[in-house]
Formats: sequence, structure tokens, C-alpha cells
Amino acid sequence: LEGKGKVIGELKKVARSAKSIWFATDPDREGEAIAWHLAEELGIKPQTAKRVEFNAITKAEVHKAFEHPRPIDMDRVNAQQARRVRVPRRMGRVA
Repeated sequence: LEGKGKVIGELKKVARSAKSIWFATDPDREGEAIAWHLAEELGIKPQTAKRVEFNAITKAEVHKAFEHPRPIDMDRVNAQQARRVRVPRRMGRVA
């Protein structure tokens, strides 16, 4: 999270006084990885994180998602990390 020190600092400050923290990033493996990175920075274990996912921003869909939180899916995080390493090498450069 290079270059995001100020934002991370603000999130950590707010997180200390929060009753709970919910992660509602994009519903793909990149969104899963973003949720994981944020959880790591905030000191939240992936298995205890409250991850919600919705494909439409409607009242019904958002309510439904928050009624069924789940932990961060480490298989999806690992898939994103593997893809991130593999793509630059295929393109002929190393990240």
C-alpha cells in the first residue's frame, strides 16, 4: 500500500473506536485481495473479517449482503497474488 500512509493512518484511527469493520470491495479476486490487504493493515484476521459482496447497488441487494457476511476468501486472494506475479513475467518484464 505504498503511498497510502496517510489514508491507512486515518483508517487505523477510526478502526480503533469502531464496533466492527466490514469489507465491501469489488466482488472479484482483486477486490478480495484489497479487503485482505486492508484487514492486514488494520490487524484483522481474514477468518474473522466481515466481508460482504453485492453485484448491484440497490437497497435490497445491499441489505441481503450485510445479512450474510463471510470471512475473506484466502483462495481468491492467493489466486490474485499468483496472477499478479504471472502476468508481468508473461509480458517479458519483472515487477
